[in-house]
Amino acid sequence: MAVERRAKRQSELVVGATLRALTPDPKDPDVVHVRIGRRSAAKIDRNGAERLGLDAGCALTEAMIEGILSEQGLTDARYWALRSVARAPISAGMLAIKLQRKGVGSEPARVVVADLQTRGLLNDRRYAESVVWSELQRKPAGARLLEAKLRSKRIDARLAGEVVRAAMSERSDMGVDESAQARKLAERKVRTLGTRLDADAITR
Repeated sequence: MAVERRAKRQSELVVGATLRALTPDPKDPDVVHVRIGRRSAAKIDRNGAERLGLDAGCALTEAMIEGILSEQGLTDARYWALRSVARAPISAGMLAIKLQRKGVGSEPARVVVADLQTRGLLNDRRYAESVVWSELQRKPAGARLLEAKLRSKRIDARLAGEVVRAAMSERSDMGVDESAQARKLAERKVRTLGTRLDADAITR
């Protein structure tokens, strides 16, 4: 239904149509409604409207319409991105993929992700550190496993390595014996395997 309503509104964006007004969105002062007649045909960033040269009384050109639709895509992407960031921590790579699955183009997704990074709302290092420490508090884990976990969350391999090495070093400084924890984990694993596997498999 939402897609149909949007398509109906945007159908009023035709060459030669008169832009009646640009009205601020009551929930977001940085966004304006592009009104053709009494309806809002699109909702776009205020700065985007200025870049496109939109003003009350102007007749829409093909270039203006293309710009409005592009800005609408960015507005949607920002809205979805902010909701995702507010809901739970996420990496920049994961957010970009999430936006593209919602139909956002790769370039608008890149622009929105970069904007959130600049504003400090997305921080891959901080996110990676939280993932590593959460994993280590939950159960013993080696560096290779932790780095694989971070890469699965779209963290750059170099950054993943740096974060994991720092965490392991800090745990060592705190007196945590990684070898002893690894042995305990292996002993528990052997007990759970029981007689399901032969001796060689269990040893591996």
